[in-house]
Amino acid sequence: MNAEPDTSPSTTAPIRSRPGRRYAKGEQRRQEILERTIEVVAERGVEGTTLRAIAEAIGFTHAAITRYFADREELFLAVLQEADQRGAAELAESRSASDFATRAAQISLRAPGLMALYNAMTSRALEPGNVASRSHFQERHTRLVEEITTTLRTGQEAGVIRRDIDPSVTAALLLGAADGLSVQQLLQPGDSFEAAMTLLDTLIAAP
Repeated sequence: MNAEPDTSPSTTAPIRSRPGRRYAKGEQRRQEILERTIEVVAERGVEGTTLRAIAEAIGFTHAAITRYFADREELFLAVLQEADQRGAAELAESRSASDFATRAAQISLRAPGLMALYNAMTSRALEPGNVASRSHFQERHTRLVEEITTTLRTGQEAGVIRRDIDPSVTAALLLGAADGLSVQQLLQPGDSFEAAMTLLDTLIAAP
């Protein structure tokens, strides 16, 4: 009598990786690219930070980088967006408006490469045809002014911020001052960035 064929699952069948694991690994690699990009910018400058330079620094191939980011502009904007999210989360840990400008300056000063990238991409956004960069900075400005306005208004209600100032106008002033001082910091490093932002905290503080 012929034996019936064994239809039980093979114990030697290859184990396929789960989609969740592949996604997690992809996110980890993407995050590594974002973090190392700032380091490469600090070492080589914005112009010297090519996709190939980043790939070499991480130990990836150029093709591996382009799997996540089509070009430098897309990568750089993703780096800036990630930095904004981290900065906002850190500032949100302390809802006090009394030293908001000082803390914002301290966060910026921790990453000179990021400051350089931000200013370079801002200039690029002003050039004709750079729709993605221009849209990014327009949306960023609107969002940050709204967030700072909310912080200042909360400070006014708590009695730590002067009530005779317009929160939205003051928010635009603080943001503009930070942008201008960051350029000055890159050109002539020193203590003026944090000191000037601390002065602004003092000027808008309630008497």
